[in-house]
Amino acid sequence: MEGALYAAGLLTAWLHPDPALTDQALHDKVADAFLRPLPPVQRPTGRTLADVLIVEDQEHVSSAAVQAVLASIAVTDCAPAADEALSAPSVTTGSHFRLGMQAGAHPKARPEYIGATARAARRRERLRLLDESIAALEAQLADIGEQQRYADEAFDDFDRARRELPRTQAITEAVSEVAVVAEKVAGARRRLTETGKRLDGAIARAHEKNRQLRHAATAARLPTRREELDNVAQAIDDFADAGTALSTCRQQAEAAERDISSRKEIIEAQTESCTDQAEALQARKDEFSVQDERLRTQEATLEAPLQKILQQIAESQEQLADARKSFDRAKKDAEEQRDRLLKAAHALEFGRTALATAVSEQVRTTLTLEPYARPDLLGLLDATADTAWLPHDMWPSSEQAVQALMDSLTSADTTLTGMEAAKTVVPKTVASLISALDEATRGRAITASLLKTVTTKISSAITTLETALVESDQGYLFEWEPVGDIILARVTDSEGPAPVADFARRLAEQLADQSVLLEDKERTVLEDGLLTGLAQQIHDRTIAARDLVKSMDADTRSRPMSSGTTVGINWVVSDALTDSQQTVNRLLDKDASGLGPVGLAELRSHLRNQIRAKAAADAKKTYQQVITEVLDYRAWRKFELRLFRPGGSEEERRKGELLTKAKHSVMSGGEKSASIHLPLFAAAHAQYSSAYHTCPRLIALDEAFAGIDEEYRPDLLALTAKFDLDLFMTGHDLWITYPGVPQISHYDMKHDEASHTVSAMLLVWDGEQILDDLEYPGSHDLAAELLGFTPRRHVPAQAGLLADLSDEESANDDAEESE
Repeated sequence: MEGALYAAGLLTAWLHPDPALTDQALHDKVADAFLRPLPPVQRPTGRTLADVLIVEDQEHVSSAAVQAVLASIAVTDCAPAADEALSAPSVTTGSHFRLGMQAGAHPKARPEYIGATARAARRRERLRLLDESIAALEAQLADIGEQQRYADEAFDDFDRARRELPRTQAITEAVSEVAVVAEKVAGARRRLTETGKRLDGAIARAHEKNRQLRHAATAARLPTRREELDNVAQAIDDFADAGTALSTCRQQAEAAERDISSRKEIIEAQTESCTDQAEALQARKDEFSVQDERLRTQEATLEAPLQKILQQIAESQEQLADARKSFDRAKKDAEEQRDRLLKAAHALEFGRTALATAVSEQVRTTLTLEPYARPDLLGLLDATADTAWLPHDMWPSSEQAVQALMDSLTSADTTLTGMEAAKTVVPKTVASLISALDEATRGRAITASLLKTVTTKISSAITTLETALVESDQGYLFEWEPVGDIILARVTDSEGPAPVADFARRLAEQLADQSVLLEDKERTVLEDGLLTGLAQQIHDRTIAARDLVKSMDADTRSRPMSSGTTVGINWVVSDALTDSQQTVNRLLDKDASGLGPVGLAELRSHLRNQIRAKAAADAKKTYQQVITEVLDYRAWRKFELRLFRPGGSEEERRKGELLTKAKHSVMSGGEKSASIHLPLFAAAHAQYSSAYHTCPRLIALDEAFAGIDEEYRPDLLALTAKFDLDLFMTGHDLWITYPGVPQISHYDMKHDEASHTVSAMLLVWDGEQILDDLEYPGSHDLAAELLGFTPRRHVPAQAGLLADLSDEESANDDAEESE
């Protein structure tokens, strides 16, 4: 009967000594149950509790009031029948009860409240349980006392270590200097931001120029790579040189043709003159015959004087013939000399042009060596040079260099060789630097495979150096840029930018200074004090993470897919751990009460040994980097997803099966999407569950659900509604109009290219239909009507997310921040 009274709510209900108090409690809506006896005419006529139980006298409620309540509850031996008319409340001796149209049963092994013997037995059981609880609390108190004693000893050790440490004046001064440097760094970062913006603009302009270059190259059917363009430019130069040579040849041919024409004219004139002279000669011959006849006639009379005159004439003719031969030879020599002079003039002009081209090519080739003349690079090459590279605008022009080179080569008293004369084209300081580079690189064979290997090593070294500088978290800024065939790398620290070699030397000096700051004993004391707090913090975070994963697993297991399969999340120990790391994980698995001072000391010892082993294995890493890697407890464990399918064995339902890529590939499209997104949503739900109730549970998704079929999106969005998550999504074609989504606002963005503006139209899905702002003055009015607020850019501080935070929660938050 006690079980039946308890199940019906009659055993634990209140009975006031005055019925007016019961009426007042009901009027005030007190959250509890009360007993009021039935009127005498409505009370059962058979056996009641008043016939079975005896009322004990006590001072709070009168025996008559208790007797009236007992008389209002009937007692039967059998369970109430289904067709039995509704009557007063009743209980049976078989643990059944009936309360109006409600009926039921609640058997109990033994009574606990009805009867003095039952109450005494229950009181003894409660006392026994309380004694056990007191004993457990006393044991915990003893453990806490031991922990307090250990903490006191640790504080004493820390006080002694602090007294043994040097004075902090140097640290205070260093902090002041750090503050000054921090201000400089802030200014440098602002300048860096501005420079970054200008760099972005320059990159954008460079991209535009590259696009124009590609467009122009496509239109001109030319390549866009520098090497290929250089080849085209060289081909154009060669073609221009060939054209110049062709033009020179054509000029020589035209000169030869003009010479031939003039000679033909002379020949024609001489031919005509020869014809006239032949005719005159024939006339002269005729006249000579006449004169000869006359002469012979006169010779007979004047033979002796005439013979003498004729001999003189013959000698004169011979001299005239010799003079004509000498004239012809001199004329022929003069023509040959003129031809050679013309050829020499053309050859000189062609040589001048070729020399100018060679000088320009030599200057262009020499300028490519300018990056190698940097002092830091010369030091790396072991090249000795005391001069600096002159800027190109201080070099002589190509015309001046060609003229000086020709003067030096054509001088009568010159002693320069061709190589020595070619060196005079560039300044002497540049020539000495080139000689130093040539001397430093002589004997080093350069092959394509060697260049490829060196390029790979340099790329890997740059990546390693950049990663190390970022991981050091010291604010180092690493910059590098290709200049020709070399790469210029600089590292900026508190002392300003410096080449990598100078930075390495500076860093080595700093490490040498730091290595003498702490002795081994002081470092051990410092490590003990540091690792005590870190070990406790790692243990607390591991326990919190384990509880968070359990909450995530419970959330995902409670939401099955359409096939009934559920997804579980486990946080298991990684397989790639050393024995010491596995021991640390076993210690971290213990609760706070199970770890204790001994376990905490063992945990601290293992961490200290790992730190020292890591530091000894890699001496290049700083102490901060070693601690960061060793104490990264996230790398000790890994997440794994497990599938729990319905209908499996007890072992499969308890452990599930590991979700691998192979098993994920054979799942349906909906199961694939759910198995990937469900753990993410569960993680967000578990994380947000630790926040204040006024905080939003917001998730931002860019290109939301891209690549997921439309038929699976409703289930995924329904999951976000089940997890009570607020989504902020963007997408090109993203319309959420699914019944599983209670409400969502769409902003449709429209870009007007003519006016260069973007407009936004609000559309609200209320779970059944899309509502627009056609019946409202604007989207703000629609939002105010349906969403309950007016969108604006700024919100007053007093209307923030934590505006209604209670004073108690605020005080707890401040306490957590102070800790």
